[in-house]
Amino acid sequence: MEDREPVEQKHSAARRRALRRVASFAFVFGVSVLPTFVFAQTLDPGLTGLSENLGLGAGDPRVLIARVIRVLLGFLGIIGVGVVLYAGYLWMTAGGNSDQVDTARQVLRNGLIGLIIIIMAFSIVSFLIGRFLGTGGGGSPGGGPNPPCQNCIALGGGIVEDHYPGRNQKNVPRNTSVFITFREPIFVAPNSDANSEHSFLTDVVSNGQSLDGEPCATTWCGHVNPAVFDLSWDTGTAFESVAPGHAKLKGFTADEKVFGFQLQDGTLFGSPDRNSEHRGTVTSLLRKKDGNTAMLSDYVWTFEVSTIIDTTPPRITNVYPYPTETAAPRNALVLITFDEPVNPISSSGIYDAAGGQFRNITVNNDDGSPLTGQYVTGNGYRTVEFSTFSACGTNSCGRTMYCLPGNAPLSATVKAASLFVPTCAPTDPLNNPSRACSPIAGVGLYDGVVDMADNSLDGNAQVDAAGILVVDDEGRPVFPTGDGKAKGPSADTYSWNFGTSNAIVKNAPLITKVVPEPGAERVAEDAPMTATFNRPLSAVRALRDVDGVTRNPAYIAERNGAVWGMYGGGFWLRQSTLKLCSGSIAACAVNSDCDDADAATVDLCGQEDLTVNHSGFTRAEIEAQKQYEPRLGSVITDVFQNCFTPSSGPGTPPDAYSDVPGEIYSSTP
Repeated sequence: MEDREPVEQKHSAARRRALRRVASFAFVFGVSVLPTFVFAQTLDPGLTGLSENLGLGAGDPRVLIARVIRVLLGFLGIIGVGVVLYAGYLWMTAGGNSDQVDTARQVLRNGLIGLIIIIMAFSIVSFLIGRFLGTGGGGSPGGGPNPPCQNCIALGGGIVEDHYPGRNQKNVPRNTSVFITFREPIFVAPNSDANSEHSFLTDVVSNGQSLDGEPCATTWCGHVNPAVFDLSWDTGTAFESVAPGHAKLKGFTADEKVFGFQLQDGTLFGSPDRNSEHRGTVTSLLRKKDGNTAMLSDYVWTFEVSTIIDTTPPRITNVYPYPTETAAPRNALVLITFDEPVNPISSSGIYDAAGGQFRNITVNNDDGSPLTGQYVTGNGYRTVEFSTFSACGTNSCGRTMYCLPGNAPLSATVKAASLFVPTCAPTDPLNNPSRACSPIAGVGLYDGVVDMADNSLDGNAQVDAAGILVVDDEGRPVFPTGDGKAKGPSADTYSWNFGTSNAIVKNAPLITKVVPEPGAERVAEDAPMTATFNRPLSAVRALRDVDGVTRNPAYIAERNGAVWGMYGGGFWLRQSTLKLCSGSIAACAVNSDCDDADAATVDLCGQEDLTVNHSGFTRAEIEAQKQYEPRLGSVITDVFQNCFTPSSGPGTPPDAYSDVPGEIYSSTP
């Protein structure tokens, strides 16, 4: 008995050690596997149609494969844990039987080896699937609010500058148009061209030629080429093309960089009964105008179409120079901002003596004659900027500045489009009272500004019940314009007057605040990055610089170990004017860093937020606590065409930058 008790104590201690090992491993197994399960659920949907054709339902086959692998490995993991628990049972019930203890040890060792193999296999498979589908290298955040996208980096960091509807946009009206803006001209060619399979449009006709019984009102018109661009939607049972054969999806472009697409014959996107997911795919067959490949893989994004028909007209929310401004610097741009995205074909163009006769928006001399220049739409299609063709020097980056006439009374006009009448088309199936007539014979696609649903501008100035113009404390008209009804060009065309001085502002804009702050930690996976500038900006976009290199205004850097590289996700820029430059010297401090004698009268105060939105960070990146830097470059210019050089802001010491065109401002959240 005396010999038996130590033996039992010895085996009891061994059983306790074995139990602790089993419990510890089960805990490690749970901690190691569960986060990976969550991550594996965020795989990118990109081939839904294939799974439907195979009879596998409406899911992506890659997601289906991932789920099968996850279930199988999970099942094997359960068996492995069962084996380990069985080994523990054998050990604890051995009762001094050395053969049973040896058997338990062997079973436990084999079970542990099996579990290690299962965990490694699961981790490797999850990593490879994440990398192949983009979730492991800058795709959408695992478990976050944004669904994954494919080849996200093409948006912002690649050929795609912007598109409407935006990524993950909700409540898109059924009667919307779809627009894509590229950074460089895209290849468009008639079907007779040897390389027509790469043309962004098919059945291509040029201005004035007939397509589907209507004359082409832009530079090129055609149908969407499904090999290069596809729009599909979730019908409830499968993803299908929004226009079978794409014959009813008409495309058009005026400059081969901005492309618009509209459904024809009264067809609408989505369903009248439920919200529906839509998917846009620009394929790797896309070519630039010079014939070079535009993307190495397909770019895919999704948006949700509601059941709503949009009949609300767009309104103007801000203009610069202000109405009643009498001494705007002559290198100022003219800016018009709307309360919603507007159709860029209706709001962009050139007016000059060489044939550019864009008249939907005009900036005019005192005698009413339009100034020659260019109108460009940016900021998510919400802002239009005008610059003349009259060169007046260079900015600090060596780029040419263009000036308005100095010491001159000027005016600007934003024209509302003609409303729909029976002569515009056989019928209006929507009975939309705000719908613009299109195309306009002898004019173009539109004769005024419209939104993405072809609603004409609501531009009449606000008046009180007595019909008197409503103004603010400084005597300026109150925005937004309009009364909620589109009434056509005679009532809704918006005009304002302003004057210029001879001053030319030449100092650079500065960043006064950034969010997240430099050095911030635990930033939300989908949090935007915002920089507040000390004055309004021009429409921020990519620019072909003086050295012939196309430069992006911003990008996000990602730190991997000791190496900084480019963030692999998509990003897009949005601007929000907080305060326009004031004409009142008393309103804020005067900055006299200007040319000409009357420079002291120029007031440069103002504020504008530039926000870098992005497709999010993966769970693995968040857990790894990677560092990110939003980097803003000298391509950014203010409303006076001065580039962001020197690039200065919070978190950057005075000696951290140099006066060179390619420099950037960066802060590390």
